[in-house]
Amino acid sequence: MGNHNPYLTTTEIREYMQDRRVVEGLPGLVYDEKDLLTAMRRGAAAYNDEPPVFIKVSPDEMPNDSNACLNAVIEQLYIIELGRLTRNDIEYTAGDVMTSIDRPRIGHLKELIKFHGETFRTAARLIKNQINLQRGFRHFH
Repeated sequence: MGNHNPYLTTTEIREYMQDRRVVEGLPGLVYDEKDLLTAMRRGAAAYNDEPPVFIKVSPDEMPNDSNACLNAVIEQLYIIELGRLTRNDIEYTAGDVMTSIDRPRIGHLKELIKFHGETFRTAARLIKNQINLQRGFRHFH
């Protein structure tokens, strides 16, 4: 535990996502470094938008002491993947049935985005409110 990094790294995020692929029903989903860095940048921005907004993080210093920032990054990674699938979603007709190869995966990703987004926002508000209260009452210790 002595080597624990206080900030999220792309390596930790990549390993976490590899572990979660099967659990979340997304086998074969892999992200490159650019995707991870983009998701970290967007995740930090989302964290910074949660009130109180004066408590901020940067993409290269996202706290690794809870899953709040990790869930923000995961939400953004799934949004990136959803964009790819939506762009490449092709409908075809087999007999009298119209279908899409990626439609079920798109629906599943939307649910995961919602879950990780709500989880992240709830945790971020709690963490930021706690920091705000600690700052407000620091003179009373």
